[in-house]
Amino acid sequence: MRILASKLKRNLLHIMITAIWTSTSTAGPVKMEKIYSQAELLHPNPGCSENSQCDKIMGKHRSQWLDLIHQLKQTKTGPQQQLSSQLEHFRKKRGIPIGFYTQEKTISTFSPMLWDSPCRFHQAKGKKNKILLGESFIVDIKNNLAKVNLLGKNQMIPMGPQLQLDPVFIIDKDQAKAQSIKNYFVPRGEIPTSISGDHLNLMRDEEGLYYTLQVSSSGEFNITANEQNDTYPTSEIDCPKLSKNEFISIEKYQQYYQSVFCREIIDKETNTPKIMMLMWSCI
Repeated sequence: MRILASKLKRNLLHIMITAIWTSTSTAGPVKMEKIYSQAELLHPNPGCSENSQCDKIMGKHRSQWLDLIHQLKQTKTGPQQQLSSQLEHFRKKRGIPIGFYTQEKTISTFSPMLWDSPCRFHQAKGKKNKILLGESFIVDIKNNLAKVNLLGKNQMIPMGPQLQLDPVFIIDKDQAKAQSIKNYFVPRGEIPTSISGDHLNLMRDEEGLYYTLQVSSSGEFNITANEQNDTYPTSEIDCPKLSKNEFISIEKYQQYYQSVFCREIIDKETNTPKIMMLMWSCI
């Protein structure tokens, strides 16, 4: 689909599709023309992401977000603080797109965008419930409840089978003890770039517009100006054995993830390195 989408983008914004059928009149074949927009060719519901299961309401909500992104891209030469404040204002009222895992039989209570997972692990025979990729507009997470917004209406969705974000564990390098471990939840597939006190910093790219999403250990979100000097930590290090054995044995995570890996991450407030433990499903 990505190859198809790239070809479409190189074409004109509107593509004419001609349908020909035979009329019952004596005039013979009647040639009718309908014009489909590029967005309609990618998905029947405008605003929905290509190749997704997505209804009209979600498409309309996502269109509002993309309209803001495109508007800010036209003025991105302005102060980063001004751009981030407008995104933060939208987040507080309508949420921001957050990816997660969900189980097929548990999504009847809300309407996320959905895709089949590319992980064979999620499609394995014997699984009681198929694992899907989901995305909804989430305001924040408090008390293990995600505040999901759809066109201005909030719904509290429990973290778990319906909505599973990626767990991230931050461990002090000096003392790998249980009390020194902080547990965070971040959007599916995203890796934090740094720490600022109690917040993980995630650099996000939305249609070419960059901003930083901060996530606290209690689940609160905050959008700030993009951290220009942040880079993704790439060097893998050994995970603390005690912590690895503890977290990988948690059954609810094993439904989504196959293993863990660790990287070093810098706390920018103290300028000290810490261990970041992440979980993965497939490459």
